[in-house]
Amino acid sequence: MIYDSLYHIYINDKCVKHNLEESEFRKEIQYIRAFLELTDLDNGAIVDYVRCDPPQASLVDGSY
Repeated sequence: MIYDSLYHIYINDKCVKHNLEESEFRKEIQYIRAFLELTDLDNGAIVDYVRCDPPQASLVDGSY
């Protein structure tokens, strides 16, 4: 099984979106930044994200 990276989006150190796949992440981060800009809330807002890499499979972890 192949796992993709997941993303979490934070605004001022508060998680607002979590466990997003890359395609969802790209849409959501653009939406959030545009919303903050349109509402003039972007001056004090710090938008950040964390990329969580999938676990690496190895031969030691294989099933028998």
